[in-house]
Amino acid sequence: MSVDSHSHLFYPEFNDDLPIVIERAAAVGIKMIICSGTDLQTSRQSIELACTFPMVHATIGIHPHEASKAKETDLQAIDALCDREKVVAIGEAGLDFHYDSTDRKTQEKVFSTLLSLARRRNLPIVVHSREAESEALQMLRDHGIRNALFHCFTGTAAIARKIIDAGYHIGVTGIITFKGATVLAETICTLPLDRLLPETDCPYLAPIPFRGKRNEPCHIPLIIKKIAQLFPGNTEKDIENLFINNLQQIFPLVSTGNFDFTGK
Repeated sequence: MSVDSHSHLFYPEFNDDLPIVIERAAAVGIKMIICSGTDLQTSRQSIELACTFPMVHATIGIHPHEASKAKETDLQAIDALCDREKVVAIGEAGLDFHYDSTDRKTQEKVFSTLLSLARRRNLPIVVHSREAESEALQMLRDHGIRNALFHCFTGTAAIARKIIDAGYHIGVTGIITFKGATVLAETICTLPLDRLLPETDCPYLAPIPFRGKRNEPCHIPLIIKKIAQLFPGNTEKDIENLFINNLQQIFPLVSTGNFDFTGK
């Protein structure tokens, strides 16, 4: 029994078999999937999927790769979508200094607008921060954000500790299972379990032994298994139950009415 704290179920890779993908997730005990929009269109799609599949909830935002395309009317529309059912956070939003596909000033402007929206709407925010963790963290602090998830974290141990000390959470993907991810694994095992969340970031980053193939929420148990290996003394079930609590802490608007989170 577990959760997938970050996915992109609206991508074309799922067009032909999404209901089956959801069934496979349920079959391995996934109780909740967070689907994160990356622009206005996919934010709307995330909401539609959340309204179609009970276990799915939506976050809405503008990914830094899409920041240069975002119009003022798009940001206004994102604001309006906050009132929709099953919207639990702003995001995916943030900074990406790896690709720099959008100039940094534009990224920062759009991210700042979404941070202000999250603060005004009293919503958590899902943060993309590839090679920009320090800058993103400072912007969260500047905007007084209390609740954030740094998704798909691959940064240093030092910045991870700063994120945790600021009261935020960190998302762990299938990367943690890769043979070359020893430094990341060493970082994750120094962090408190109550500040971590598992995520697929599907359709990307499938864990071993599915690396290179389409990722999907049913692969979460492989990530849980690896995390359990990094935290001796904790069973996979212990960690799953803790992660359910973590998800409810960071996404307080998640409705648990349709789910049995007791483990019975």
